[in-house]
Amino acid sequence: MLQYQFPLVIRPSKHKAGQNFHIVYNEEEKDEVTSLYDEWYQFSCVDKEREYRVFVQQGKVLCVAEKIPKEEGLIVWNVSSGSAIFNNVKWGDWPLDVCLEAIRATLFTGLDIAGVDVMVEKETGHVYVLEVNSAPSLPFLSDGSVSYRQSCFIKGIKYILDNDDKSVIPTDQVSSWKDVIHPTIWVQ
Repeated sequence: MLQYQFPLVIRPSKHKAGQNFHIVYNEEEKDEVTSLYDEWYQFSCVDKEREYRVFVQQGKVLCVAEKIPKEEGLIVWNVSSGSAIFNNVKWGDWPLDVCLEAIRATLFTGLDIAGVDVMVEKETGHVYVLEVNSAPSLPFLSDGSVSYRQSCFIKGIKYILDNDDKSVIPTDQVSSWKDVIHPTIWVQ
């Protein structure tokens, strides 16, 4: 059985947009929050150094965005609640361990497309998958134009339609971002 330490994060099994995110500091608070939901999950708070959303399709990465907290010391870095922003990460700067965990998590779920939230622990550099989003948000830019993440998703969906194939694209070896990037985004 997994051992958890307080503070804990409690979330209902089904949630959206950073809602219903509870941080509890003892058993009494945990019991109070968990009584609100039929199905829920918990995890220990980890002192994170970085957090990413990795967009995966067919076992390959479409794009990577780093979550940047608006204030130092925040436990929750949530874009929809306004406590963080997304910055796109350039291909050559993709953290491979983060990309690989996101790919594994997506393949495990059986989803064709997912936005995987992954964090890196400050002290050890250990990578944790926080959640796999089956419908990750892809907002337009403030001027109403299509964002980079949207254009990557559009290319990914067009790739499936053009090839009439949504099967997983195999990865033999991984030594750089070129080995994990989806072929519709970058071609050698």
